[in-house]
Amino acid sequence: MLYAKFMRIFLLGISCSFSGCLFHHTTNFLPDLPVEKLIDEGKVLDLQALKKGGNLLIIPFKAGVDAESNDDLHKISLMIVRGVSDAIQRENAPFHILGADNADLANLVMKGFITHLSSSGRIKRWVLRKNEIFINVEGKIVNPESGEVIIVFSHHGKANLKTDQEQDLARKIGEDLGLYLVRQLKN
Repeated sequence: MLYAKFMRIFLLGISCSFSGCLFHHTTNFLPDLPVEKLIDEGKVLDLQALKKGGNLLIIPFKAGVDAESNDDLHKISLMIVRGVSDAIQRENAPFHILGADNADLANLVMKGFITHLSSSGRIKRWVLRKNEIFINVEGKIVNPESGEVIIVFSHHGKANLKTDQEQDLARKIGEDLGLYLVRQLKN
């Protein structure tokens, strides 16, 4: 009797594993990054333009390829903006963060996309008791007058929804982007 129950559970686990519905496969997720590599990928194309500082407009990130535009995504996008802004202000960077009302004064504009937004599948939440959220972003900082790209970047985040909220993860991603920006000024 006990053996039969064990075999049913074992076969269910095997069939879920092979069907791909038990595990969330991602290729871009890395372990915790050291301070010198705050984001997954970033490239400064014009360091002199960045070092000038000035007025920075951060446009809330839009929905990308694997993200559906909805209220949750808009909240996440705004928390990314807040994280970038907080990190820049905390580090006393030579940037003044602009709002939408004075966007025409911007020397630099940060814009991007949330390219992936998902949470753990039902079976993973039920069987493994893991309820996680995954967020990937890509973007750039441009000179609004010339259209010249100053920085390109991509970053991801993963959090356990039992201990964190998706807005906390979004803010952390924004802070990582802001710190990356500030640390580039010190190079």
